[in-house]
Amino acid sequence: MYPTSNEYKIAIKKNSRKFYWTGNIILKDETIIPFINKDILKGSGYIHRSSSGSTELEIGTVYAGEFGISLFSDIDRYSLEGSRLELFYHQELENKTTETIPMGIFDVTEANRSKKILELKGYDYMLRFDKNFPVTDTFGTAYELLSLSCEKCKVELGMTEDEVKSLVNGEEVLAIYQDHDIETYRDFIHYIASTLGAFAGISRDGKLALKKYSESISTEIKTTERFSSSISDFKTRYTAINSTNAKTKIAEYYSLENDDGLTMNLGINPLMQLGLPEKRKRMCEALLTEICKIHHTPFDMVTIGDPSLDVGDRIAISYAEEKIEGLITDIEYKINRPTKEVNSYF
Repeated sequence: MYPTSNEYKIAIKKNSRKFYWTGNIILKDETIIPFINKDILKGSGYIHRSSSGSTELEIGTVYAGEFGISLFSDIDRYSLEGSRLELFYHQELENKTTETIPMGIFDVTEANRSKKILELKGYDYMLRFDKNFPVTDTFGTAYELLSLSCEKCKVELGMTEDEVKSLVNGEEVLAIYQDHDIETYRDFIHYIASTLGAFAGISRDGKLALKKYSESISTEIKTTERFSSSISDFKTRYTAINSTNAKTKIAEYYSLENDDGLTMNLGINPLMQLGLPEKRKRMCEALLTEICKIHHTPFDMVTIGDPSLDVGDRIAISYAEEKIEGLITDIEYKINRPTKEVNSYF
């Protein structure tokens, strides 16, 4: 969840609110072309982010954020080759000041226009990691490997060494098993994130960051804040993991003593194959401990919206006088529309 003031938290929960959107188009030569709320075609914009697929909760994911927007603009669409776009949400507070929330930086990949409208689409910097991975033999800590990937793909790493080390297995020395399926740096980041019990994404300021599913509640979505919702009648929790040993070709099963929940299949991770068997066991058991902290109730809903929320956030949902906890795994912000779709899959 993006950090906001108490005044913002009060304003965003009111029955009515005053807000607006702005943005900048940044051309290849770094020329900045700003646009304001009235330049945005009403109902045309969206920002979509995910941390899991449509069938189950996942770790190690490397989904790219996506945007689309239509502007009243006479900009030549051919001048937008290699351009970027950044978006901002502005919320008016009770004291008549405005609080601004950055909503992301994106590479523009598609620009079409009619006589008056410029239609833009694109993705965040995660796609920059879709670059051929030529390395066949490398080793280092997760921080060193992430730094290498960011340097090669021209994306800034948005984490300190201490922040990476604080993640499970963050201090382990990792090495690539020779028989691997890593084709791009994005694949490489997927395996690093999976090793650390996290998922990867691009932050609102355009930097690579790994994030765990939150254990603390960020906010509560009350019934009056939802246009529609569907909440499951069961809870999802994990008590075991399944990880395949590439050397022995055996799927190894690690579980809690009271194994009465779901099993998360981690497949073959080429960063968890080298070294003594004790090291692999230690890393798998550490991942088990981390994954077993995940518990949530799957849901999907359309809400009034809070642009400070992110994927991975834990929210409380009021339902029939009961508070249910769920994790945001898929979110779509509507630009200049009063709703926001929020989903959690199982």
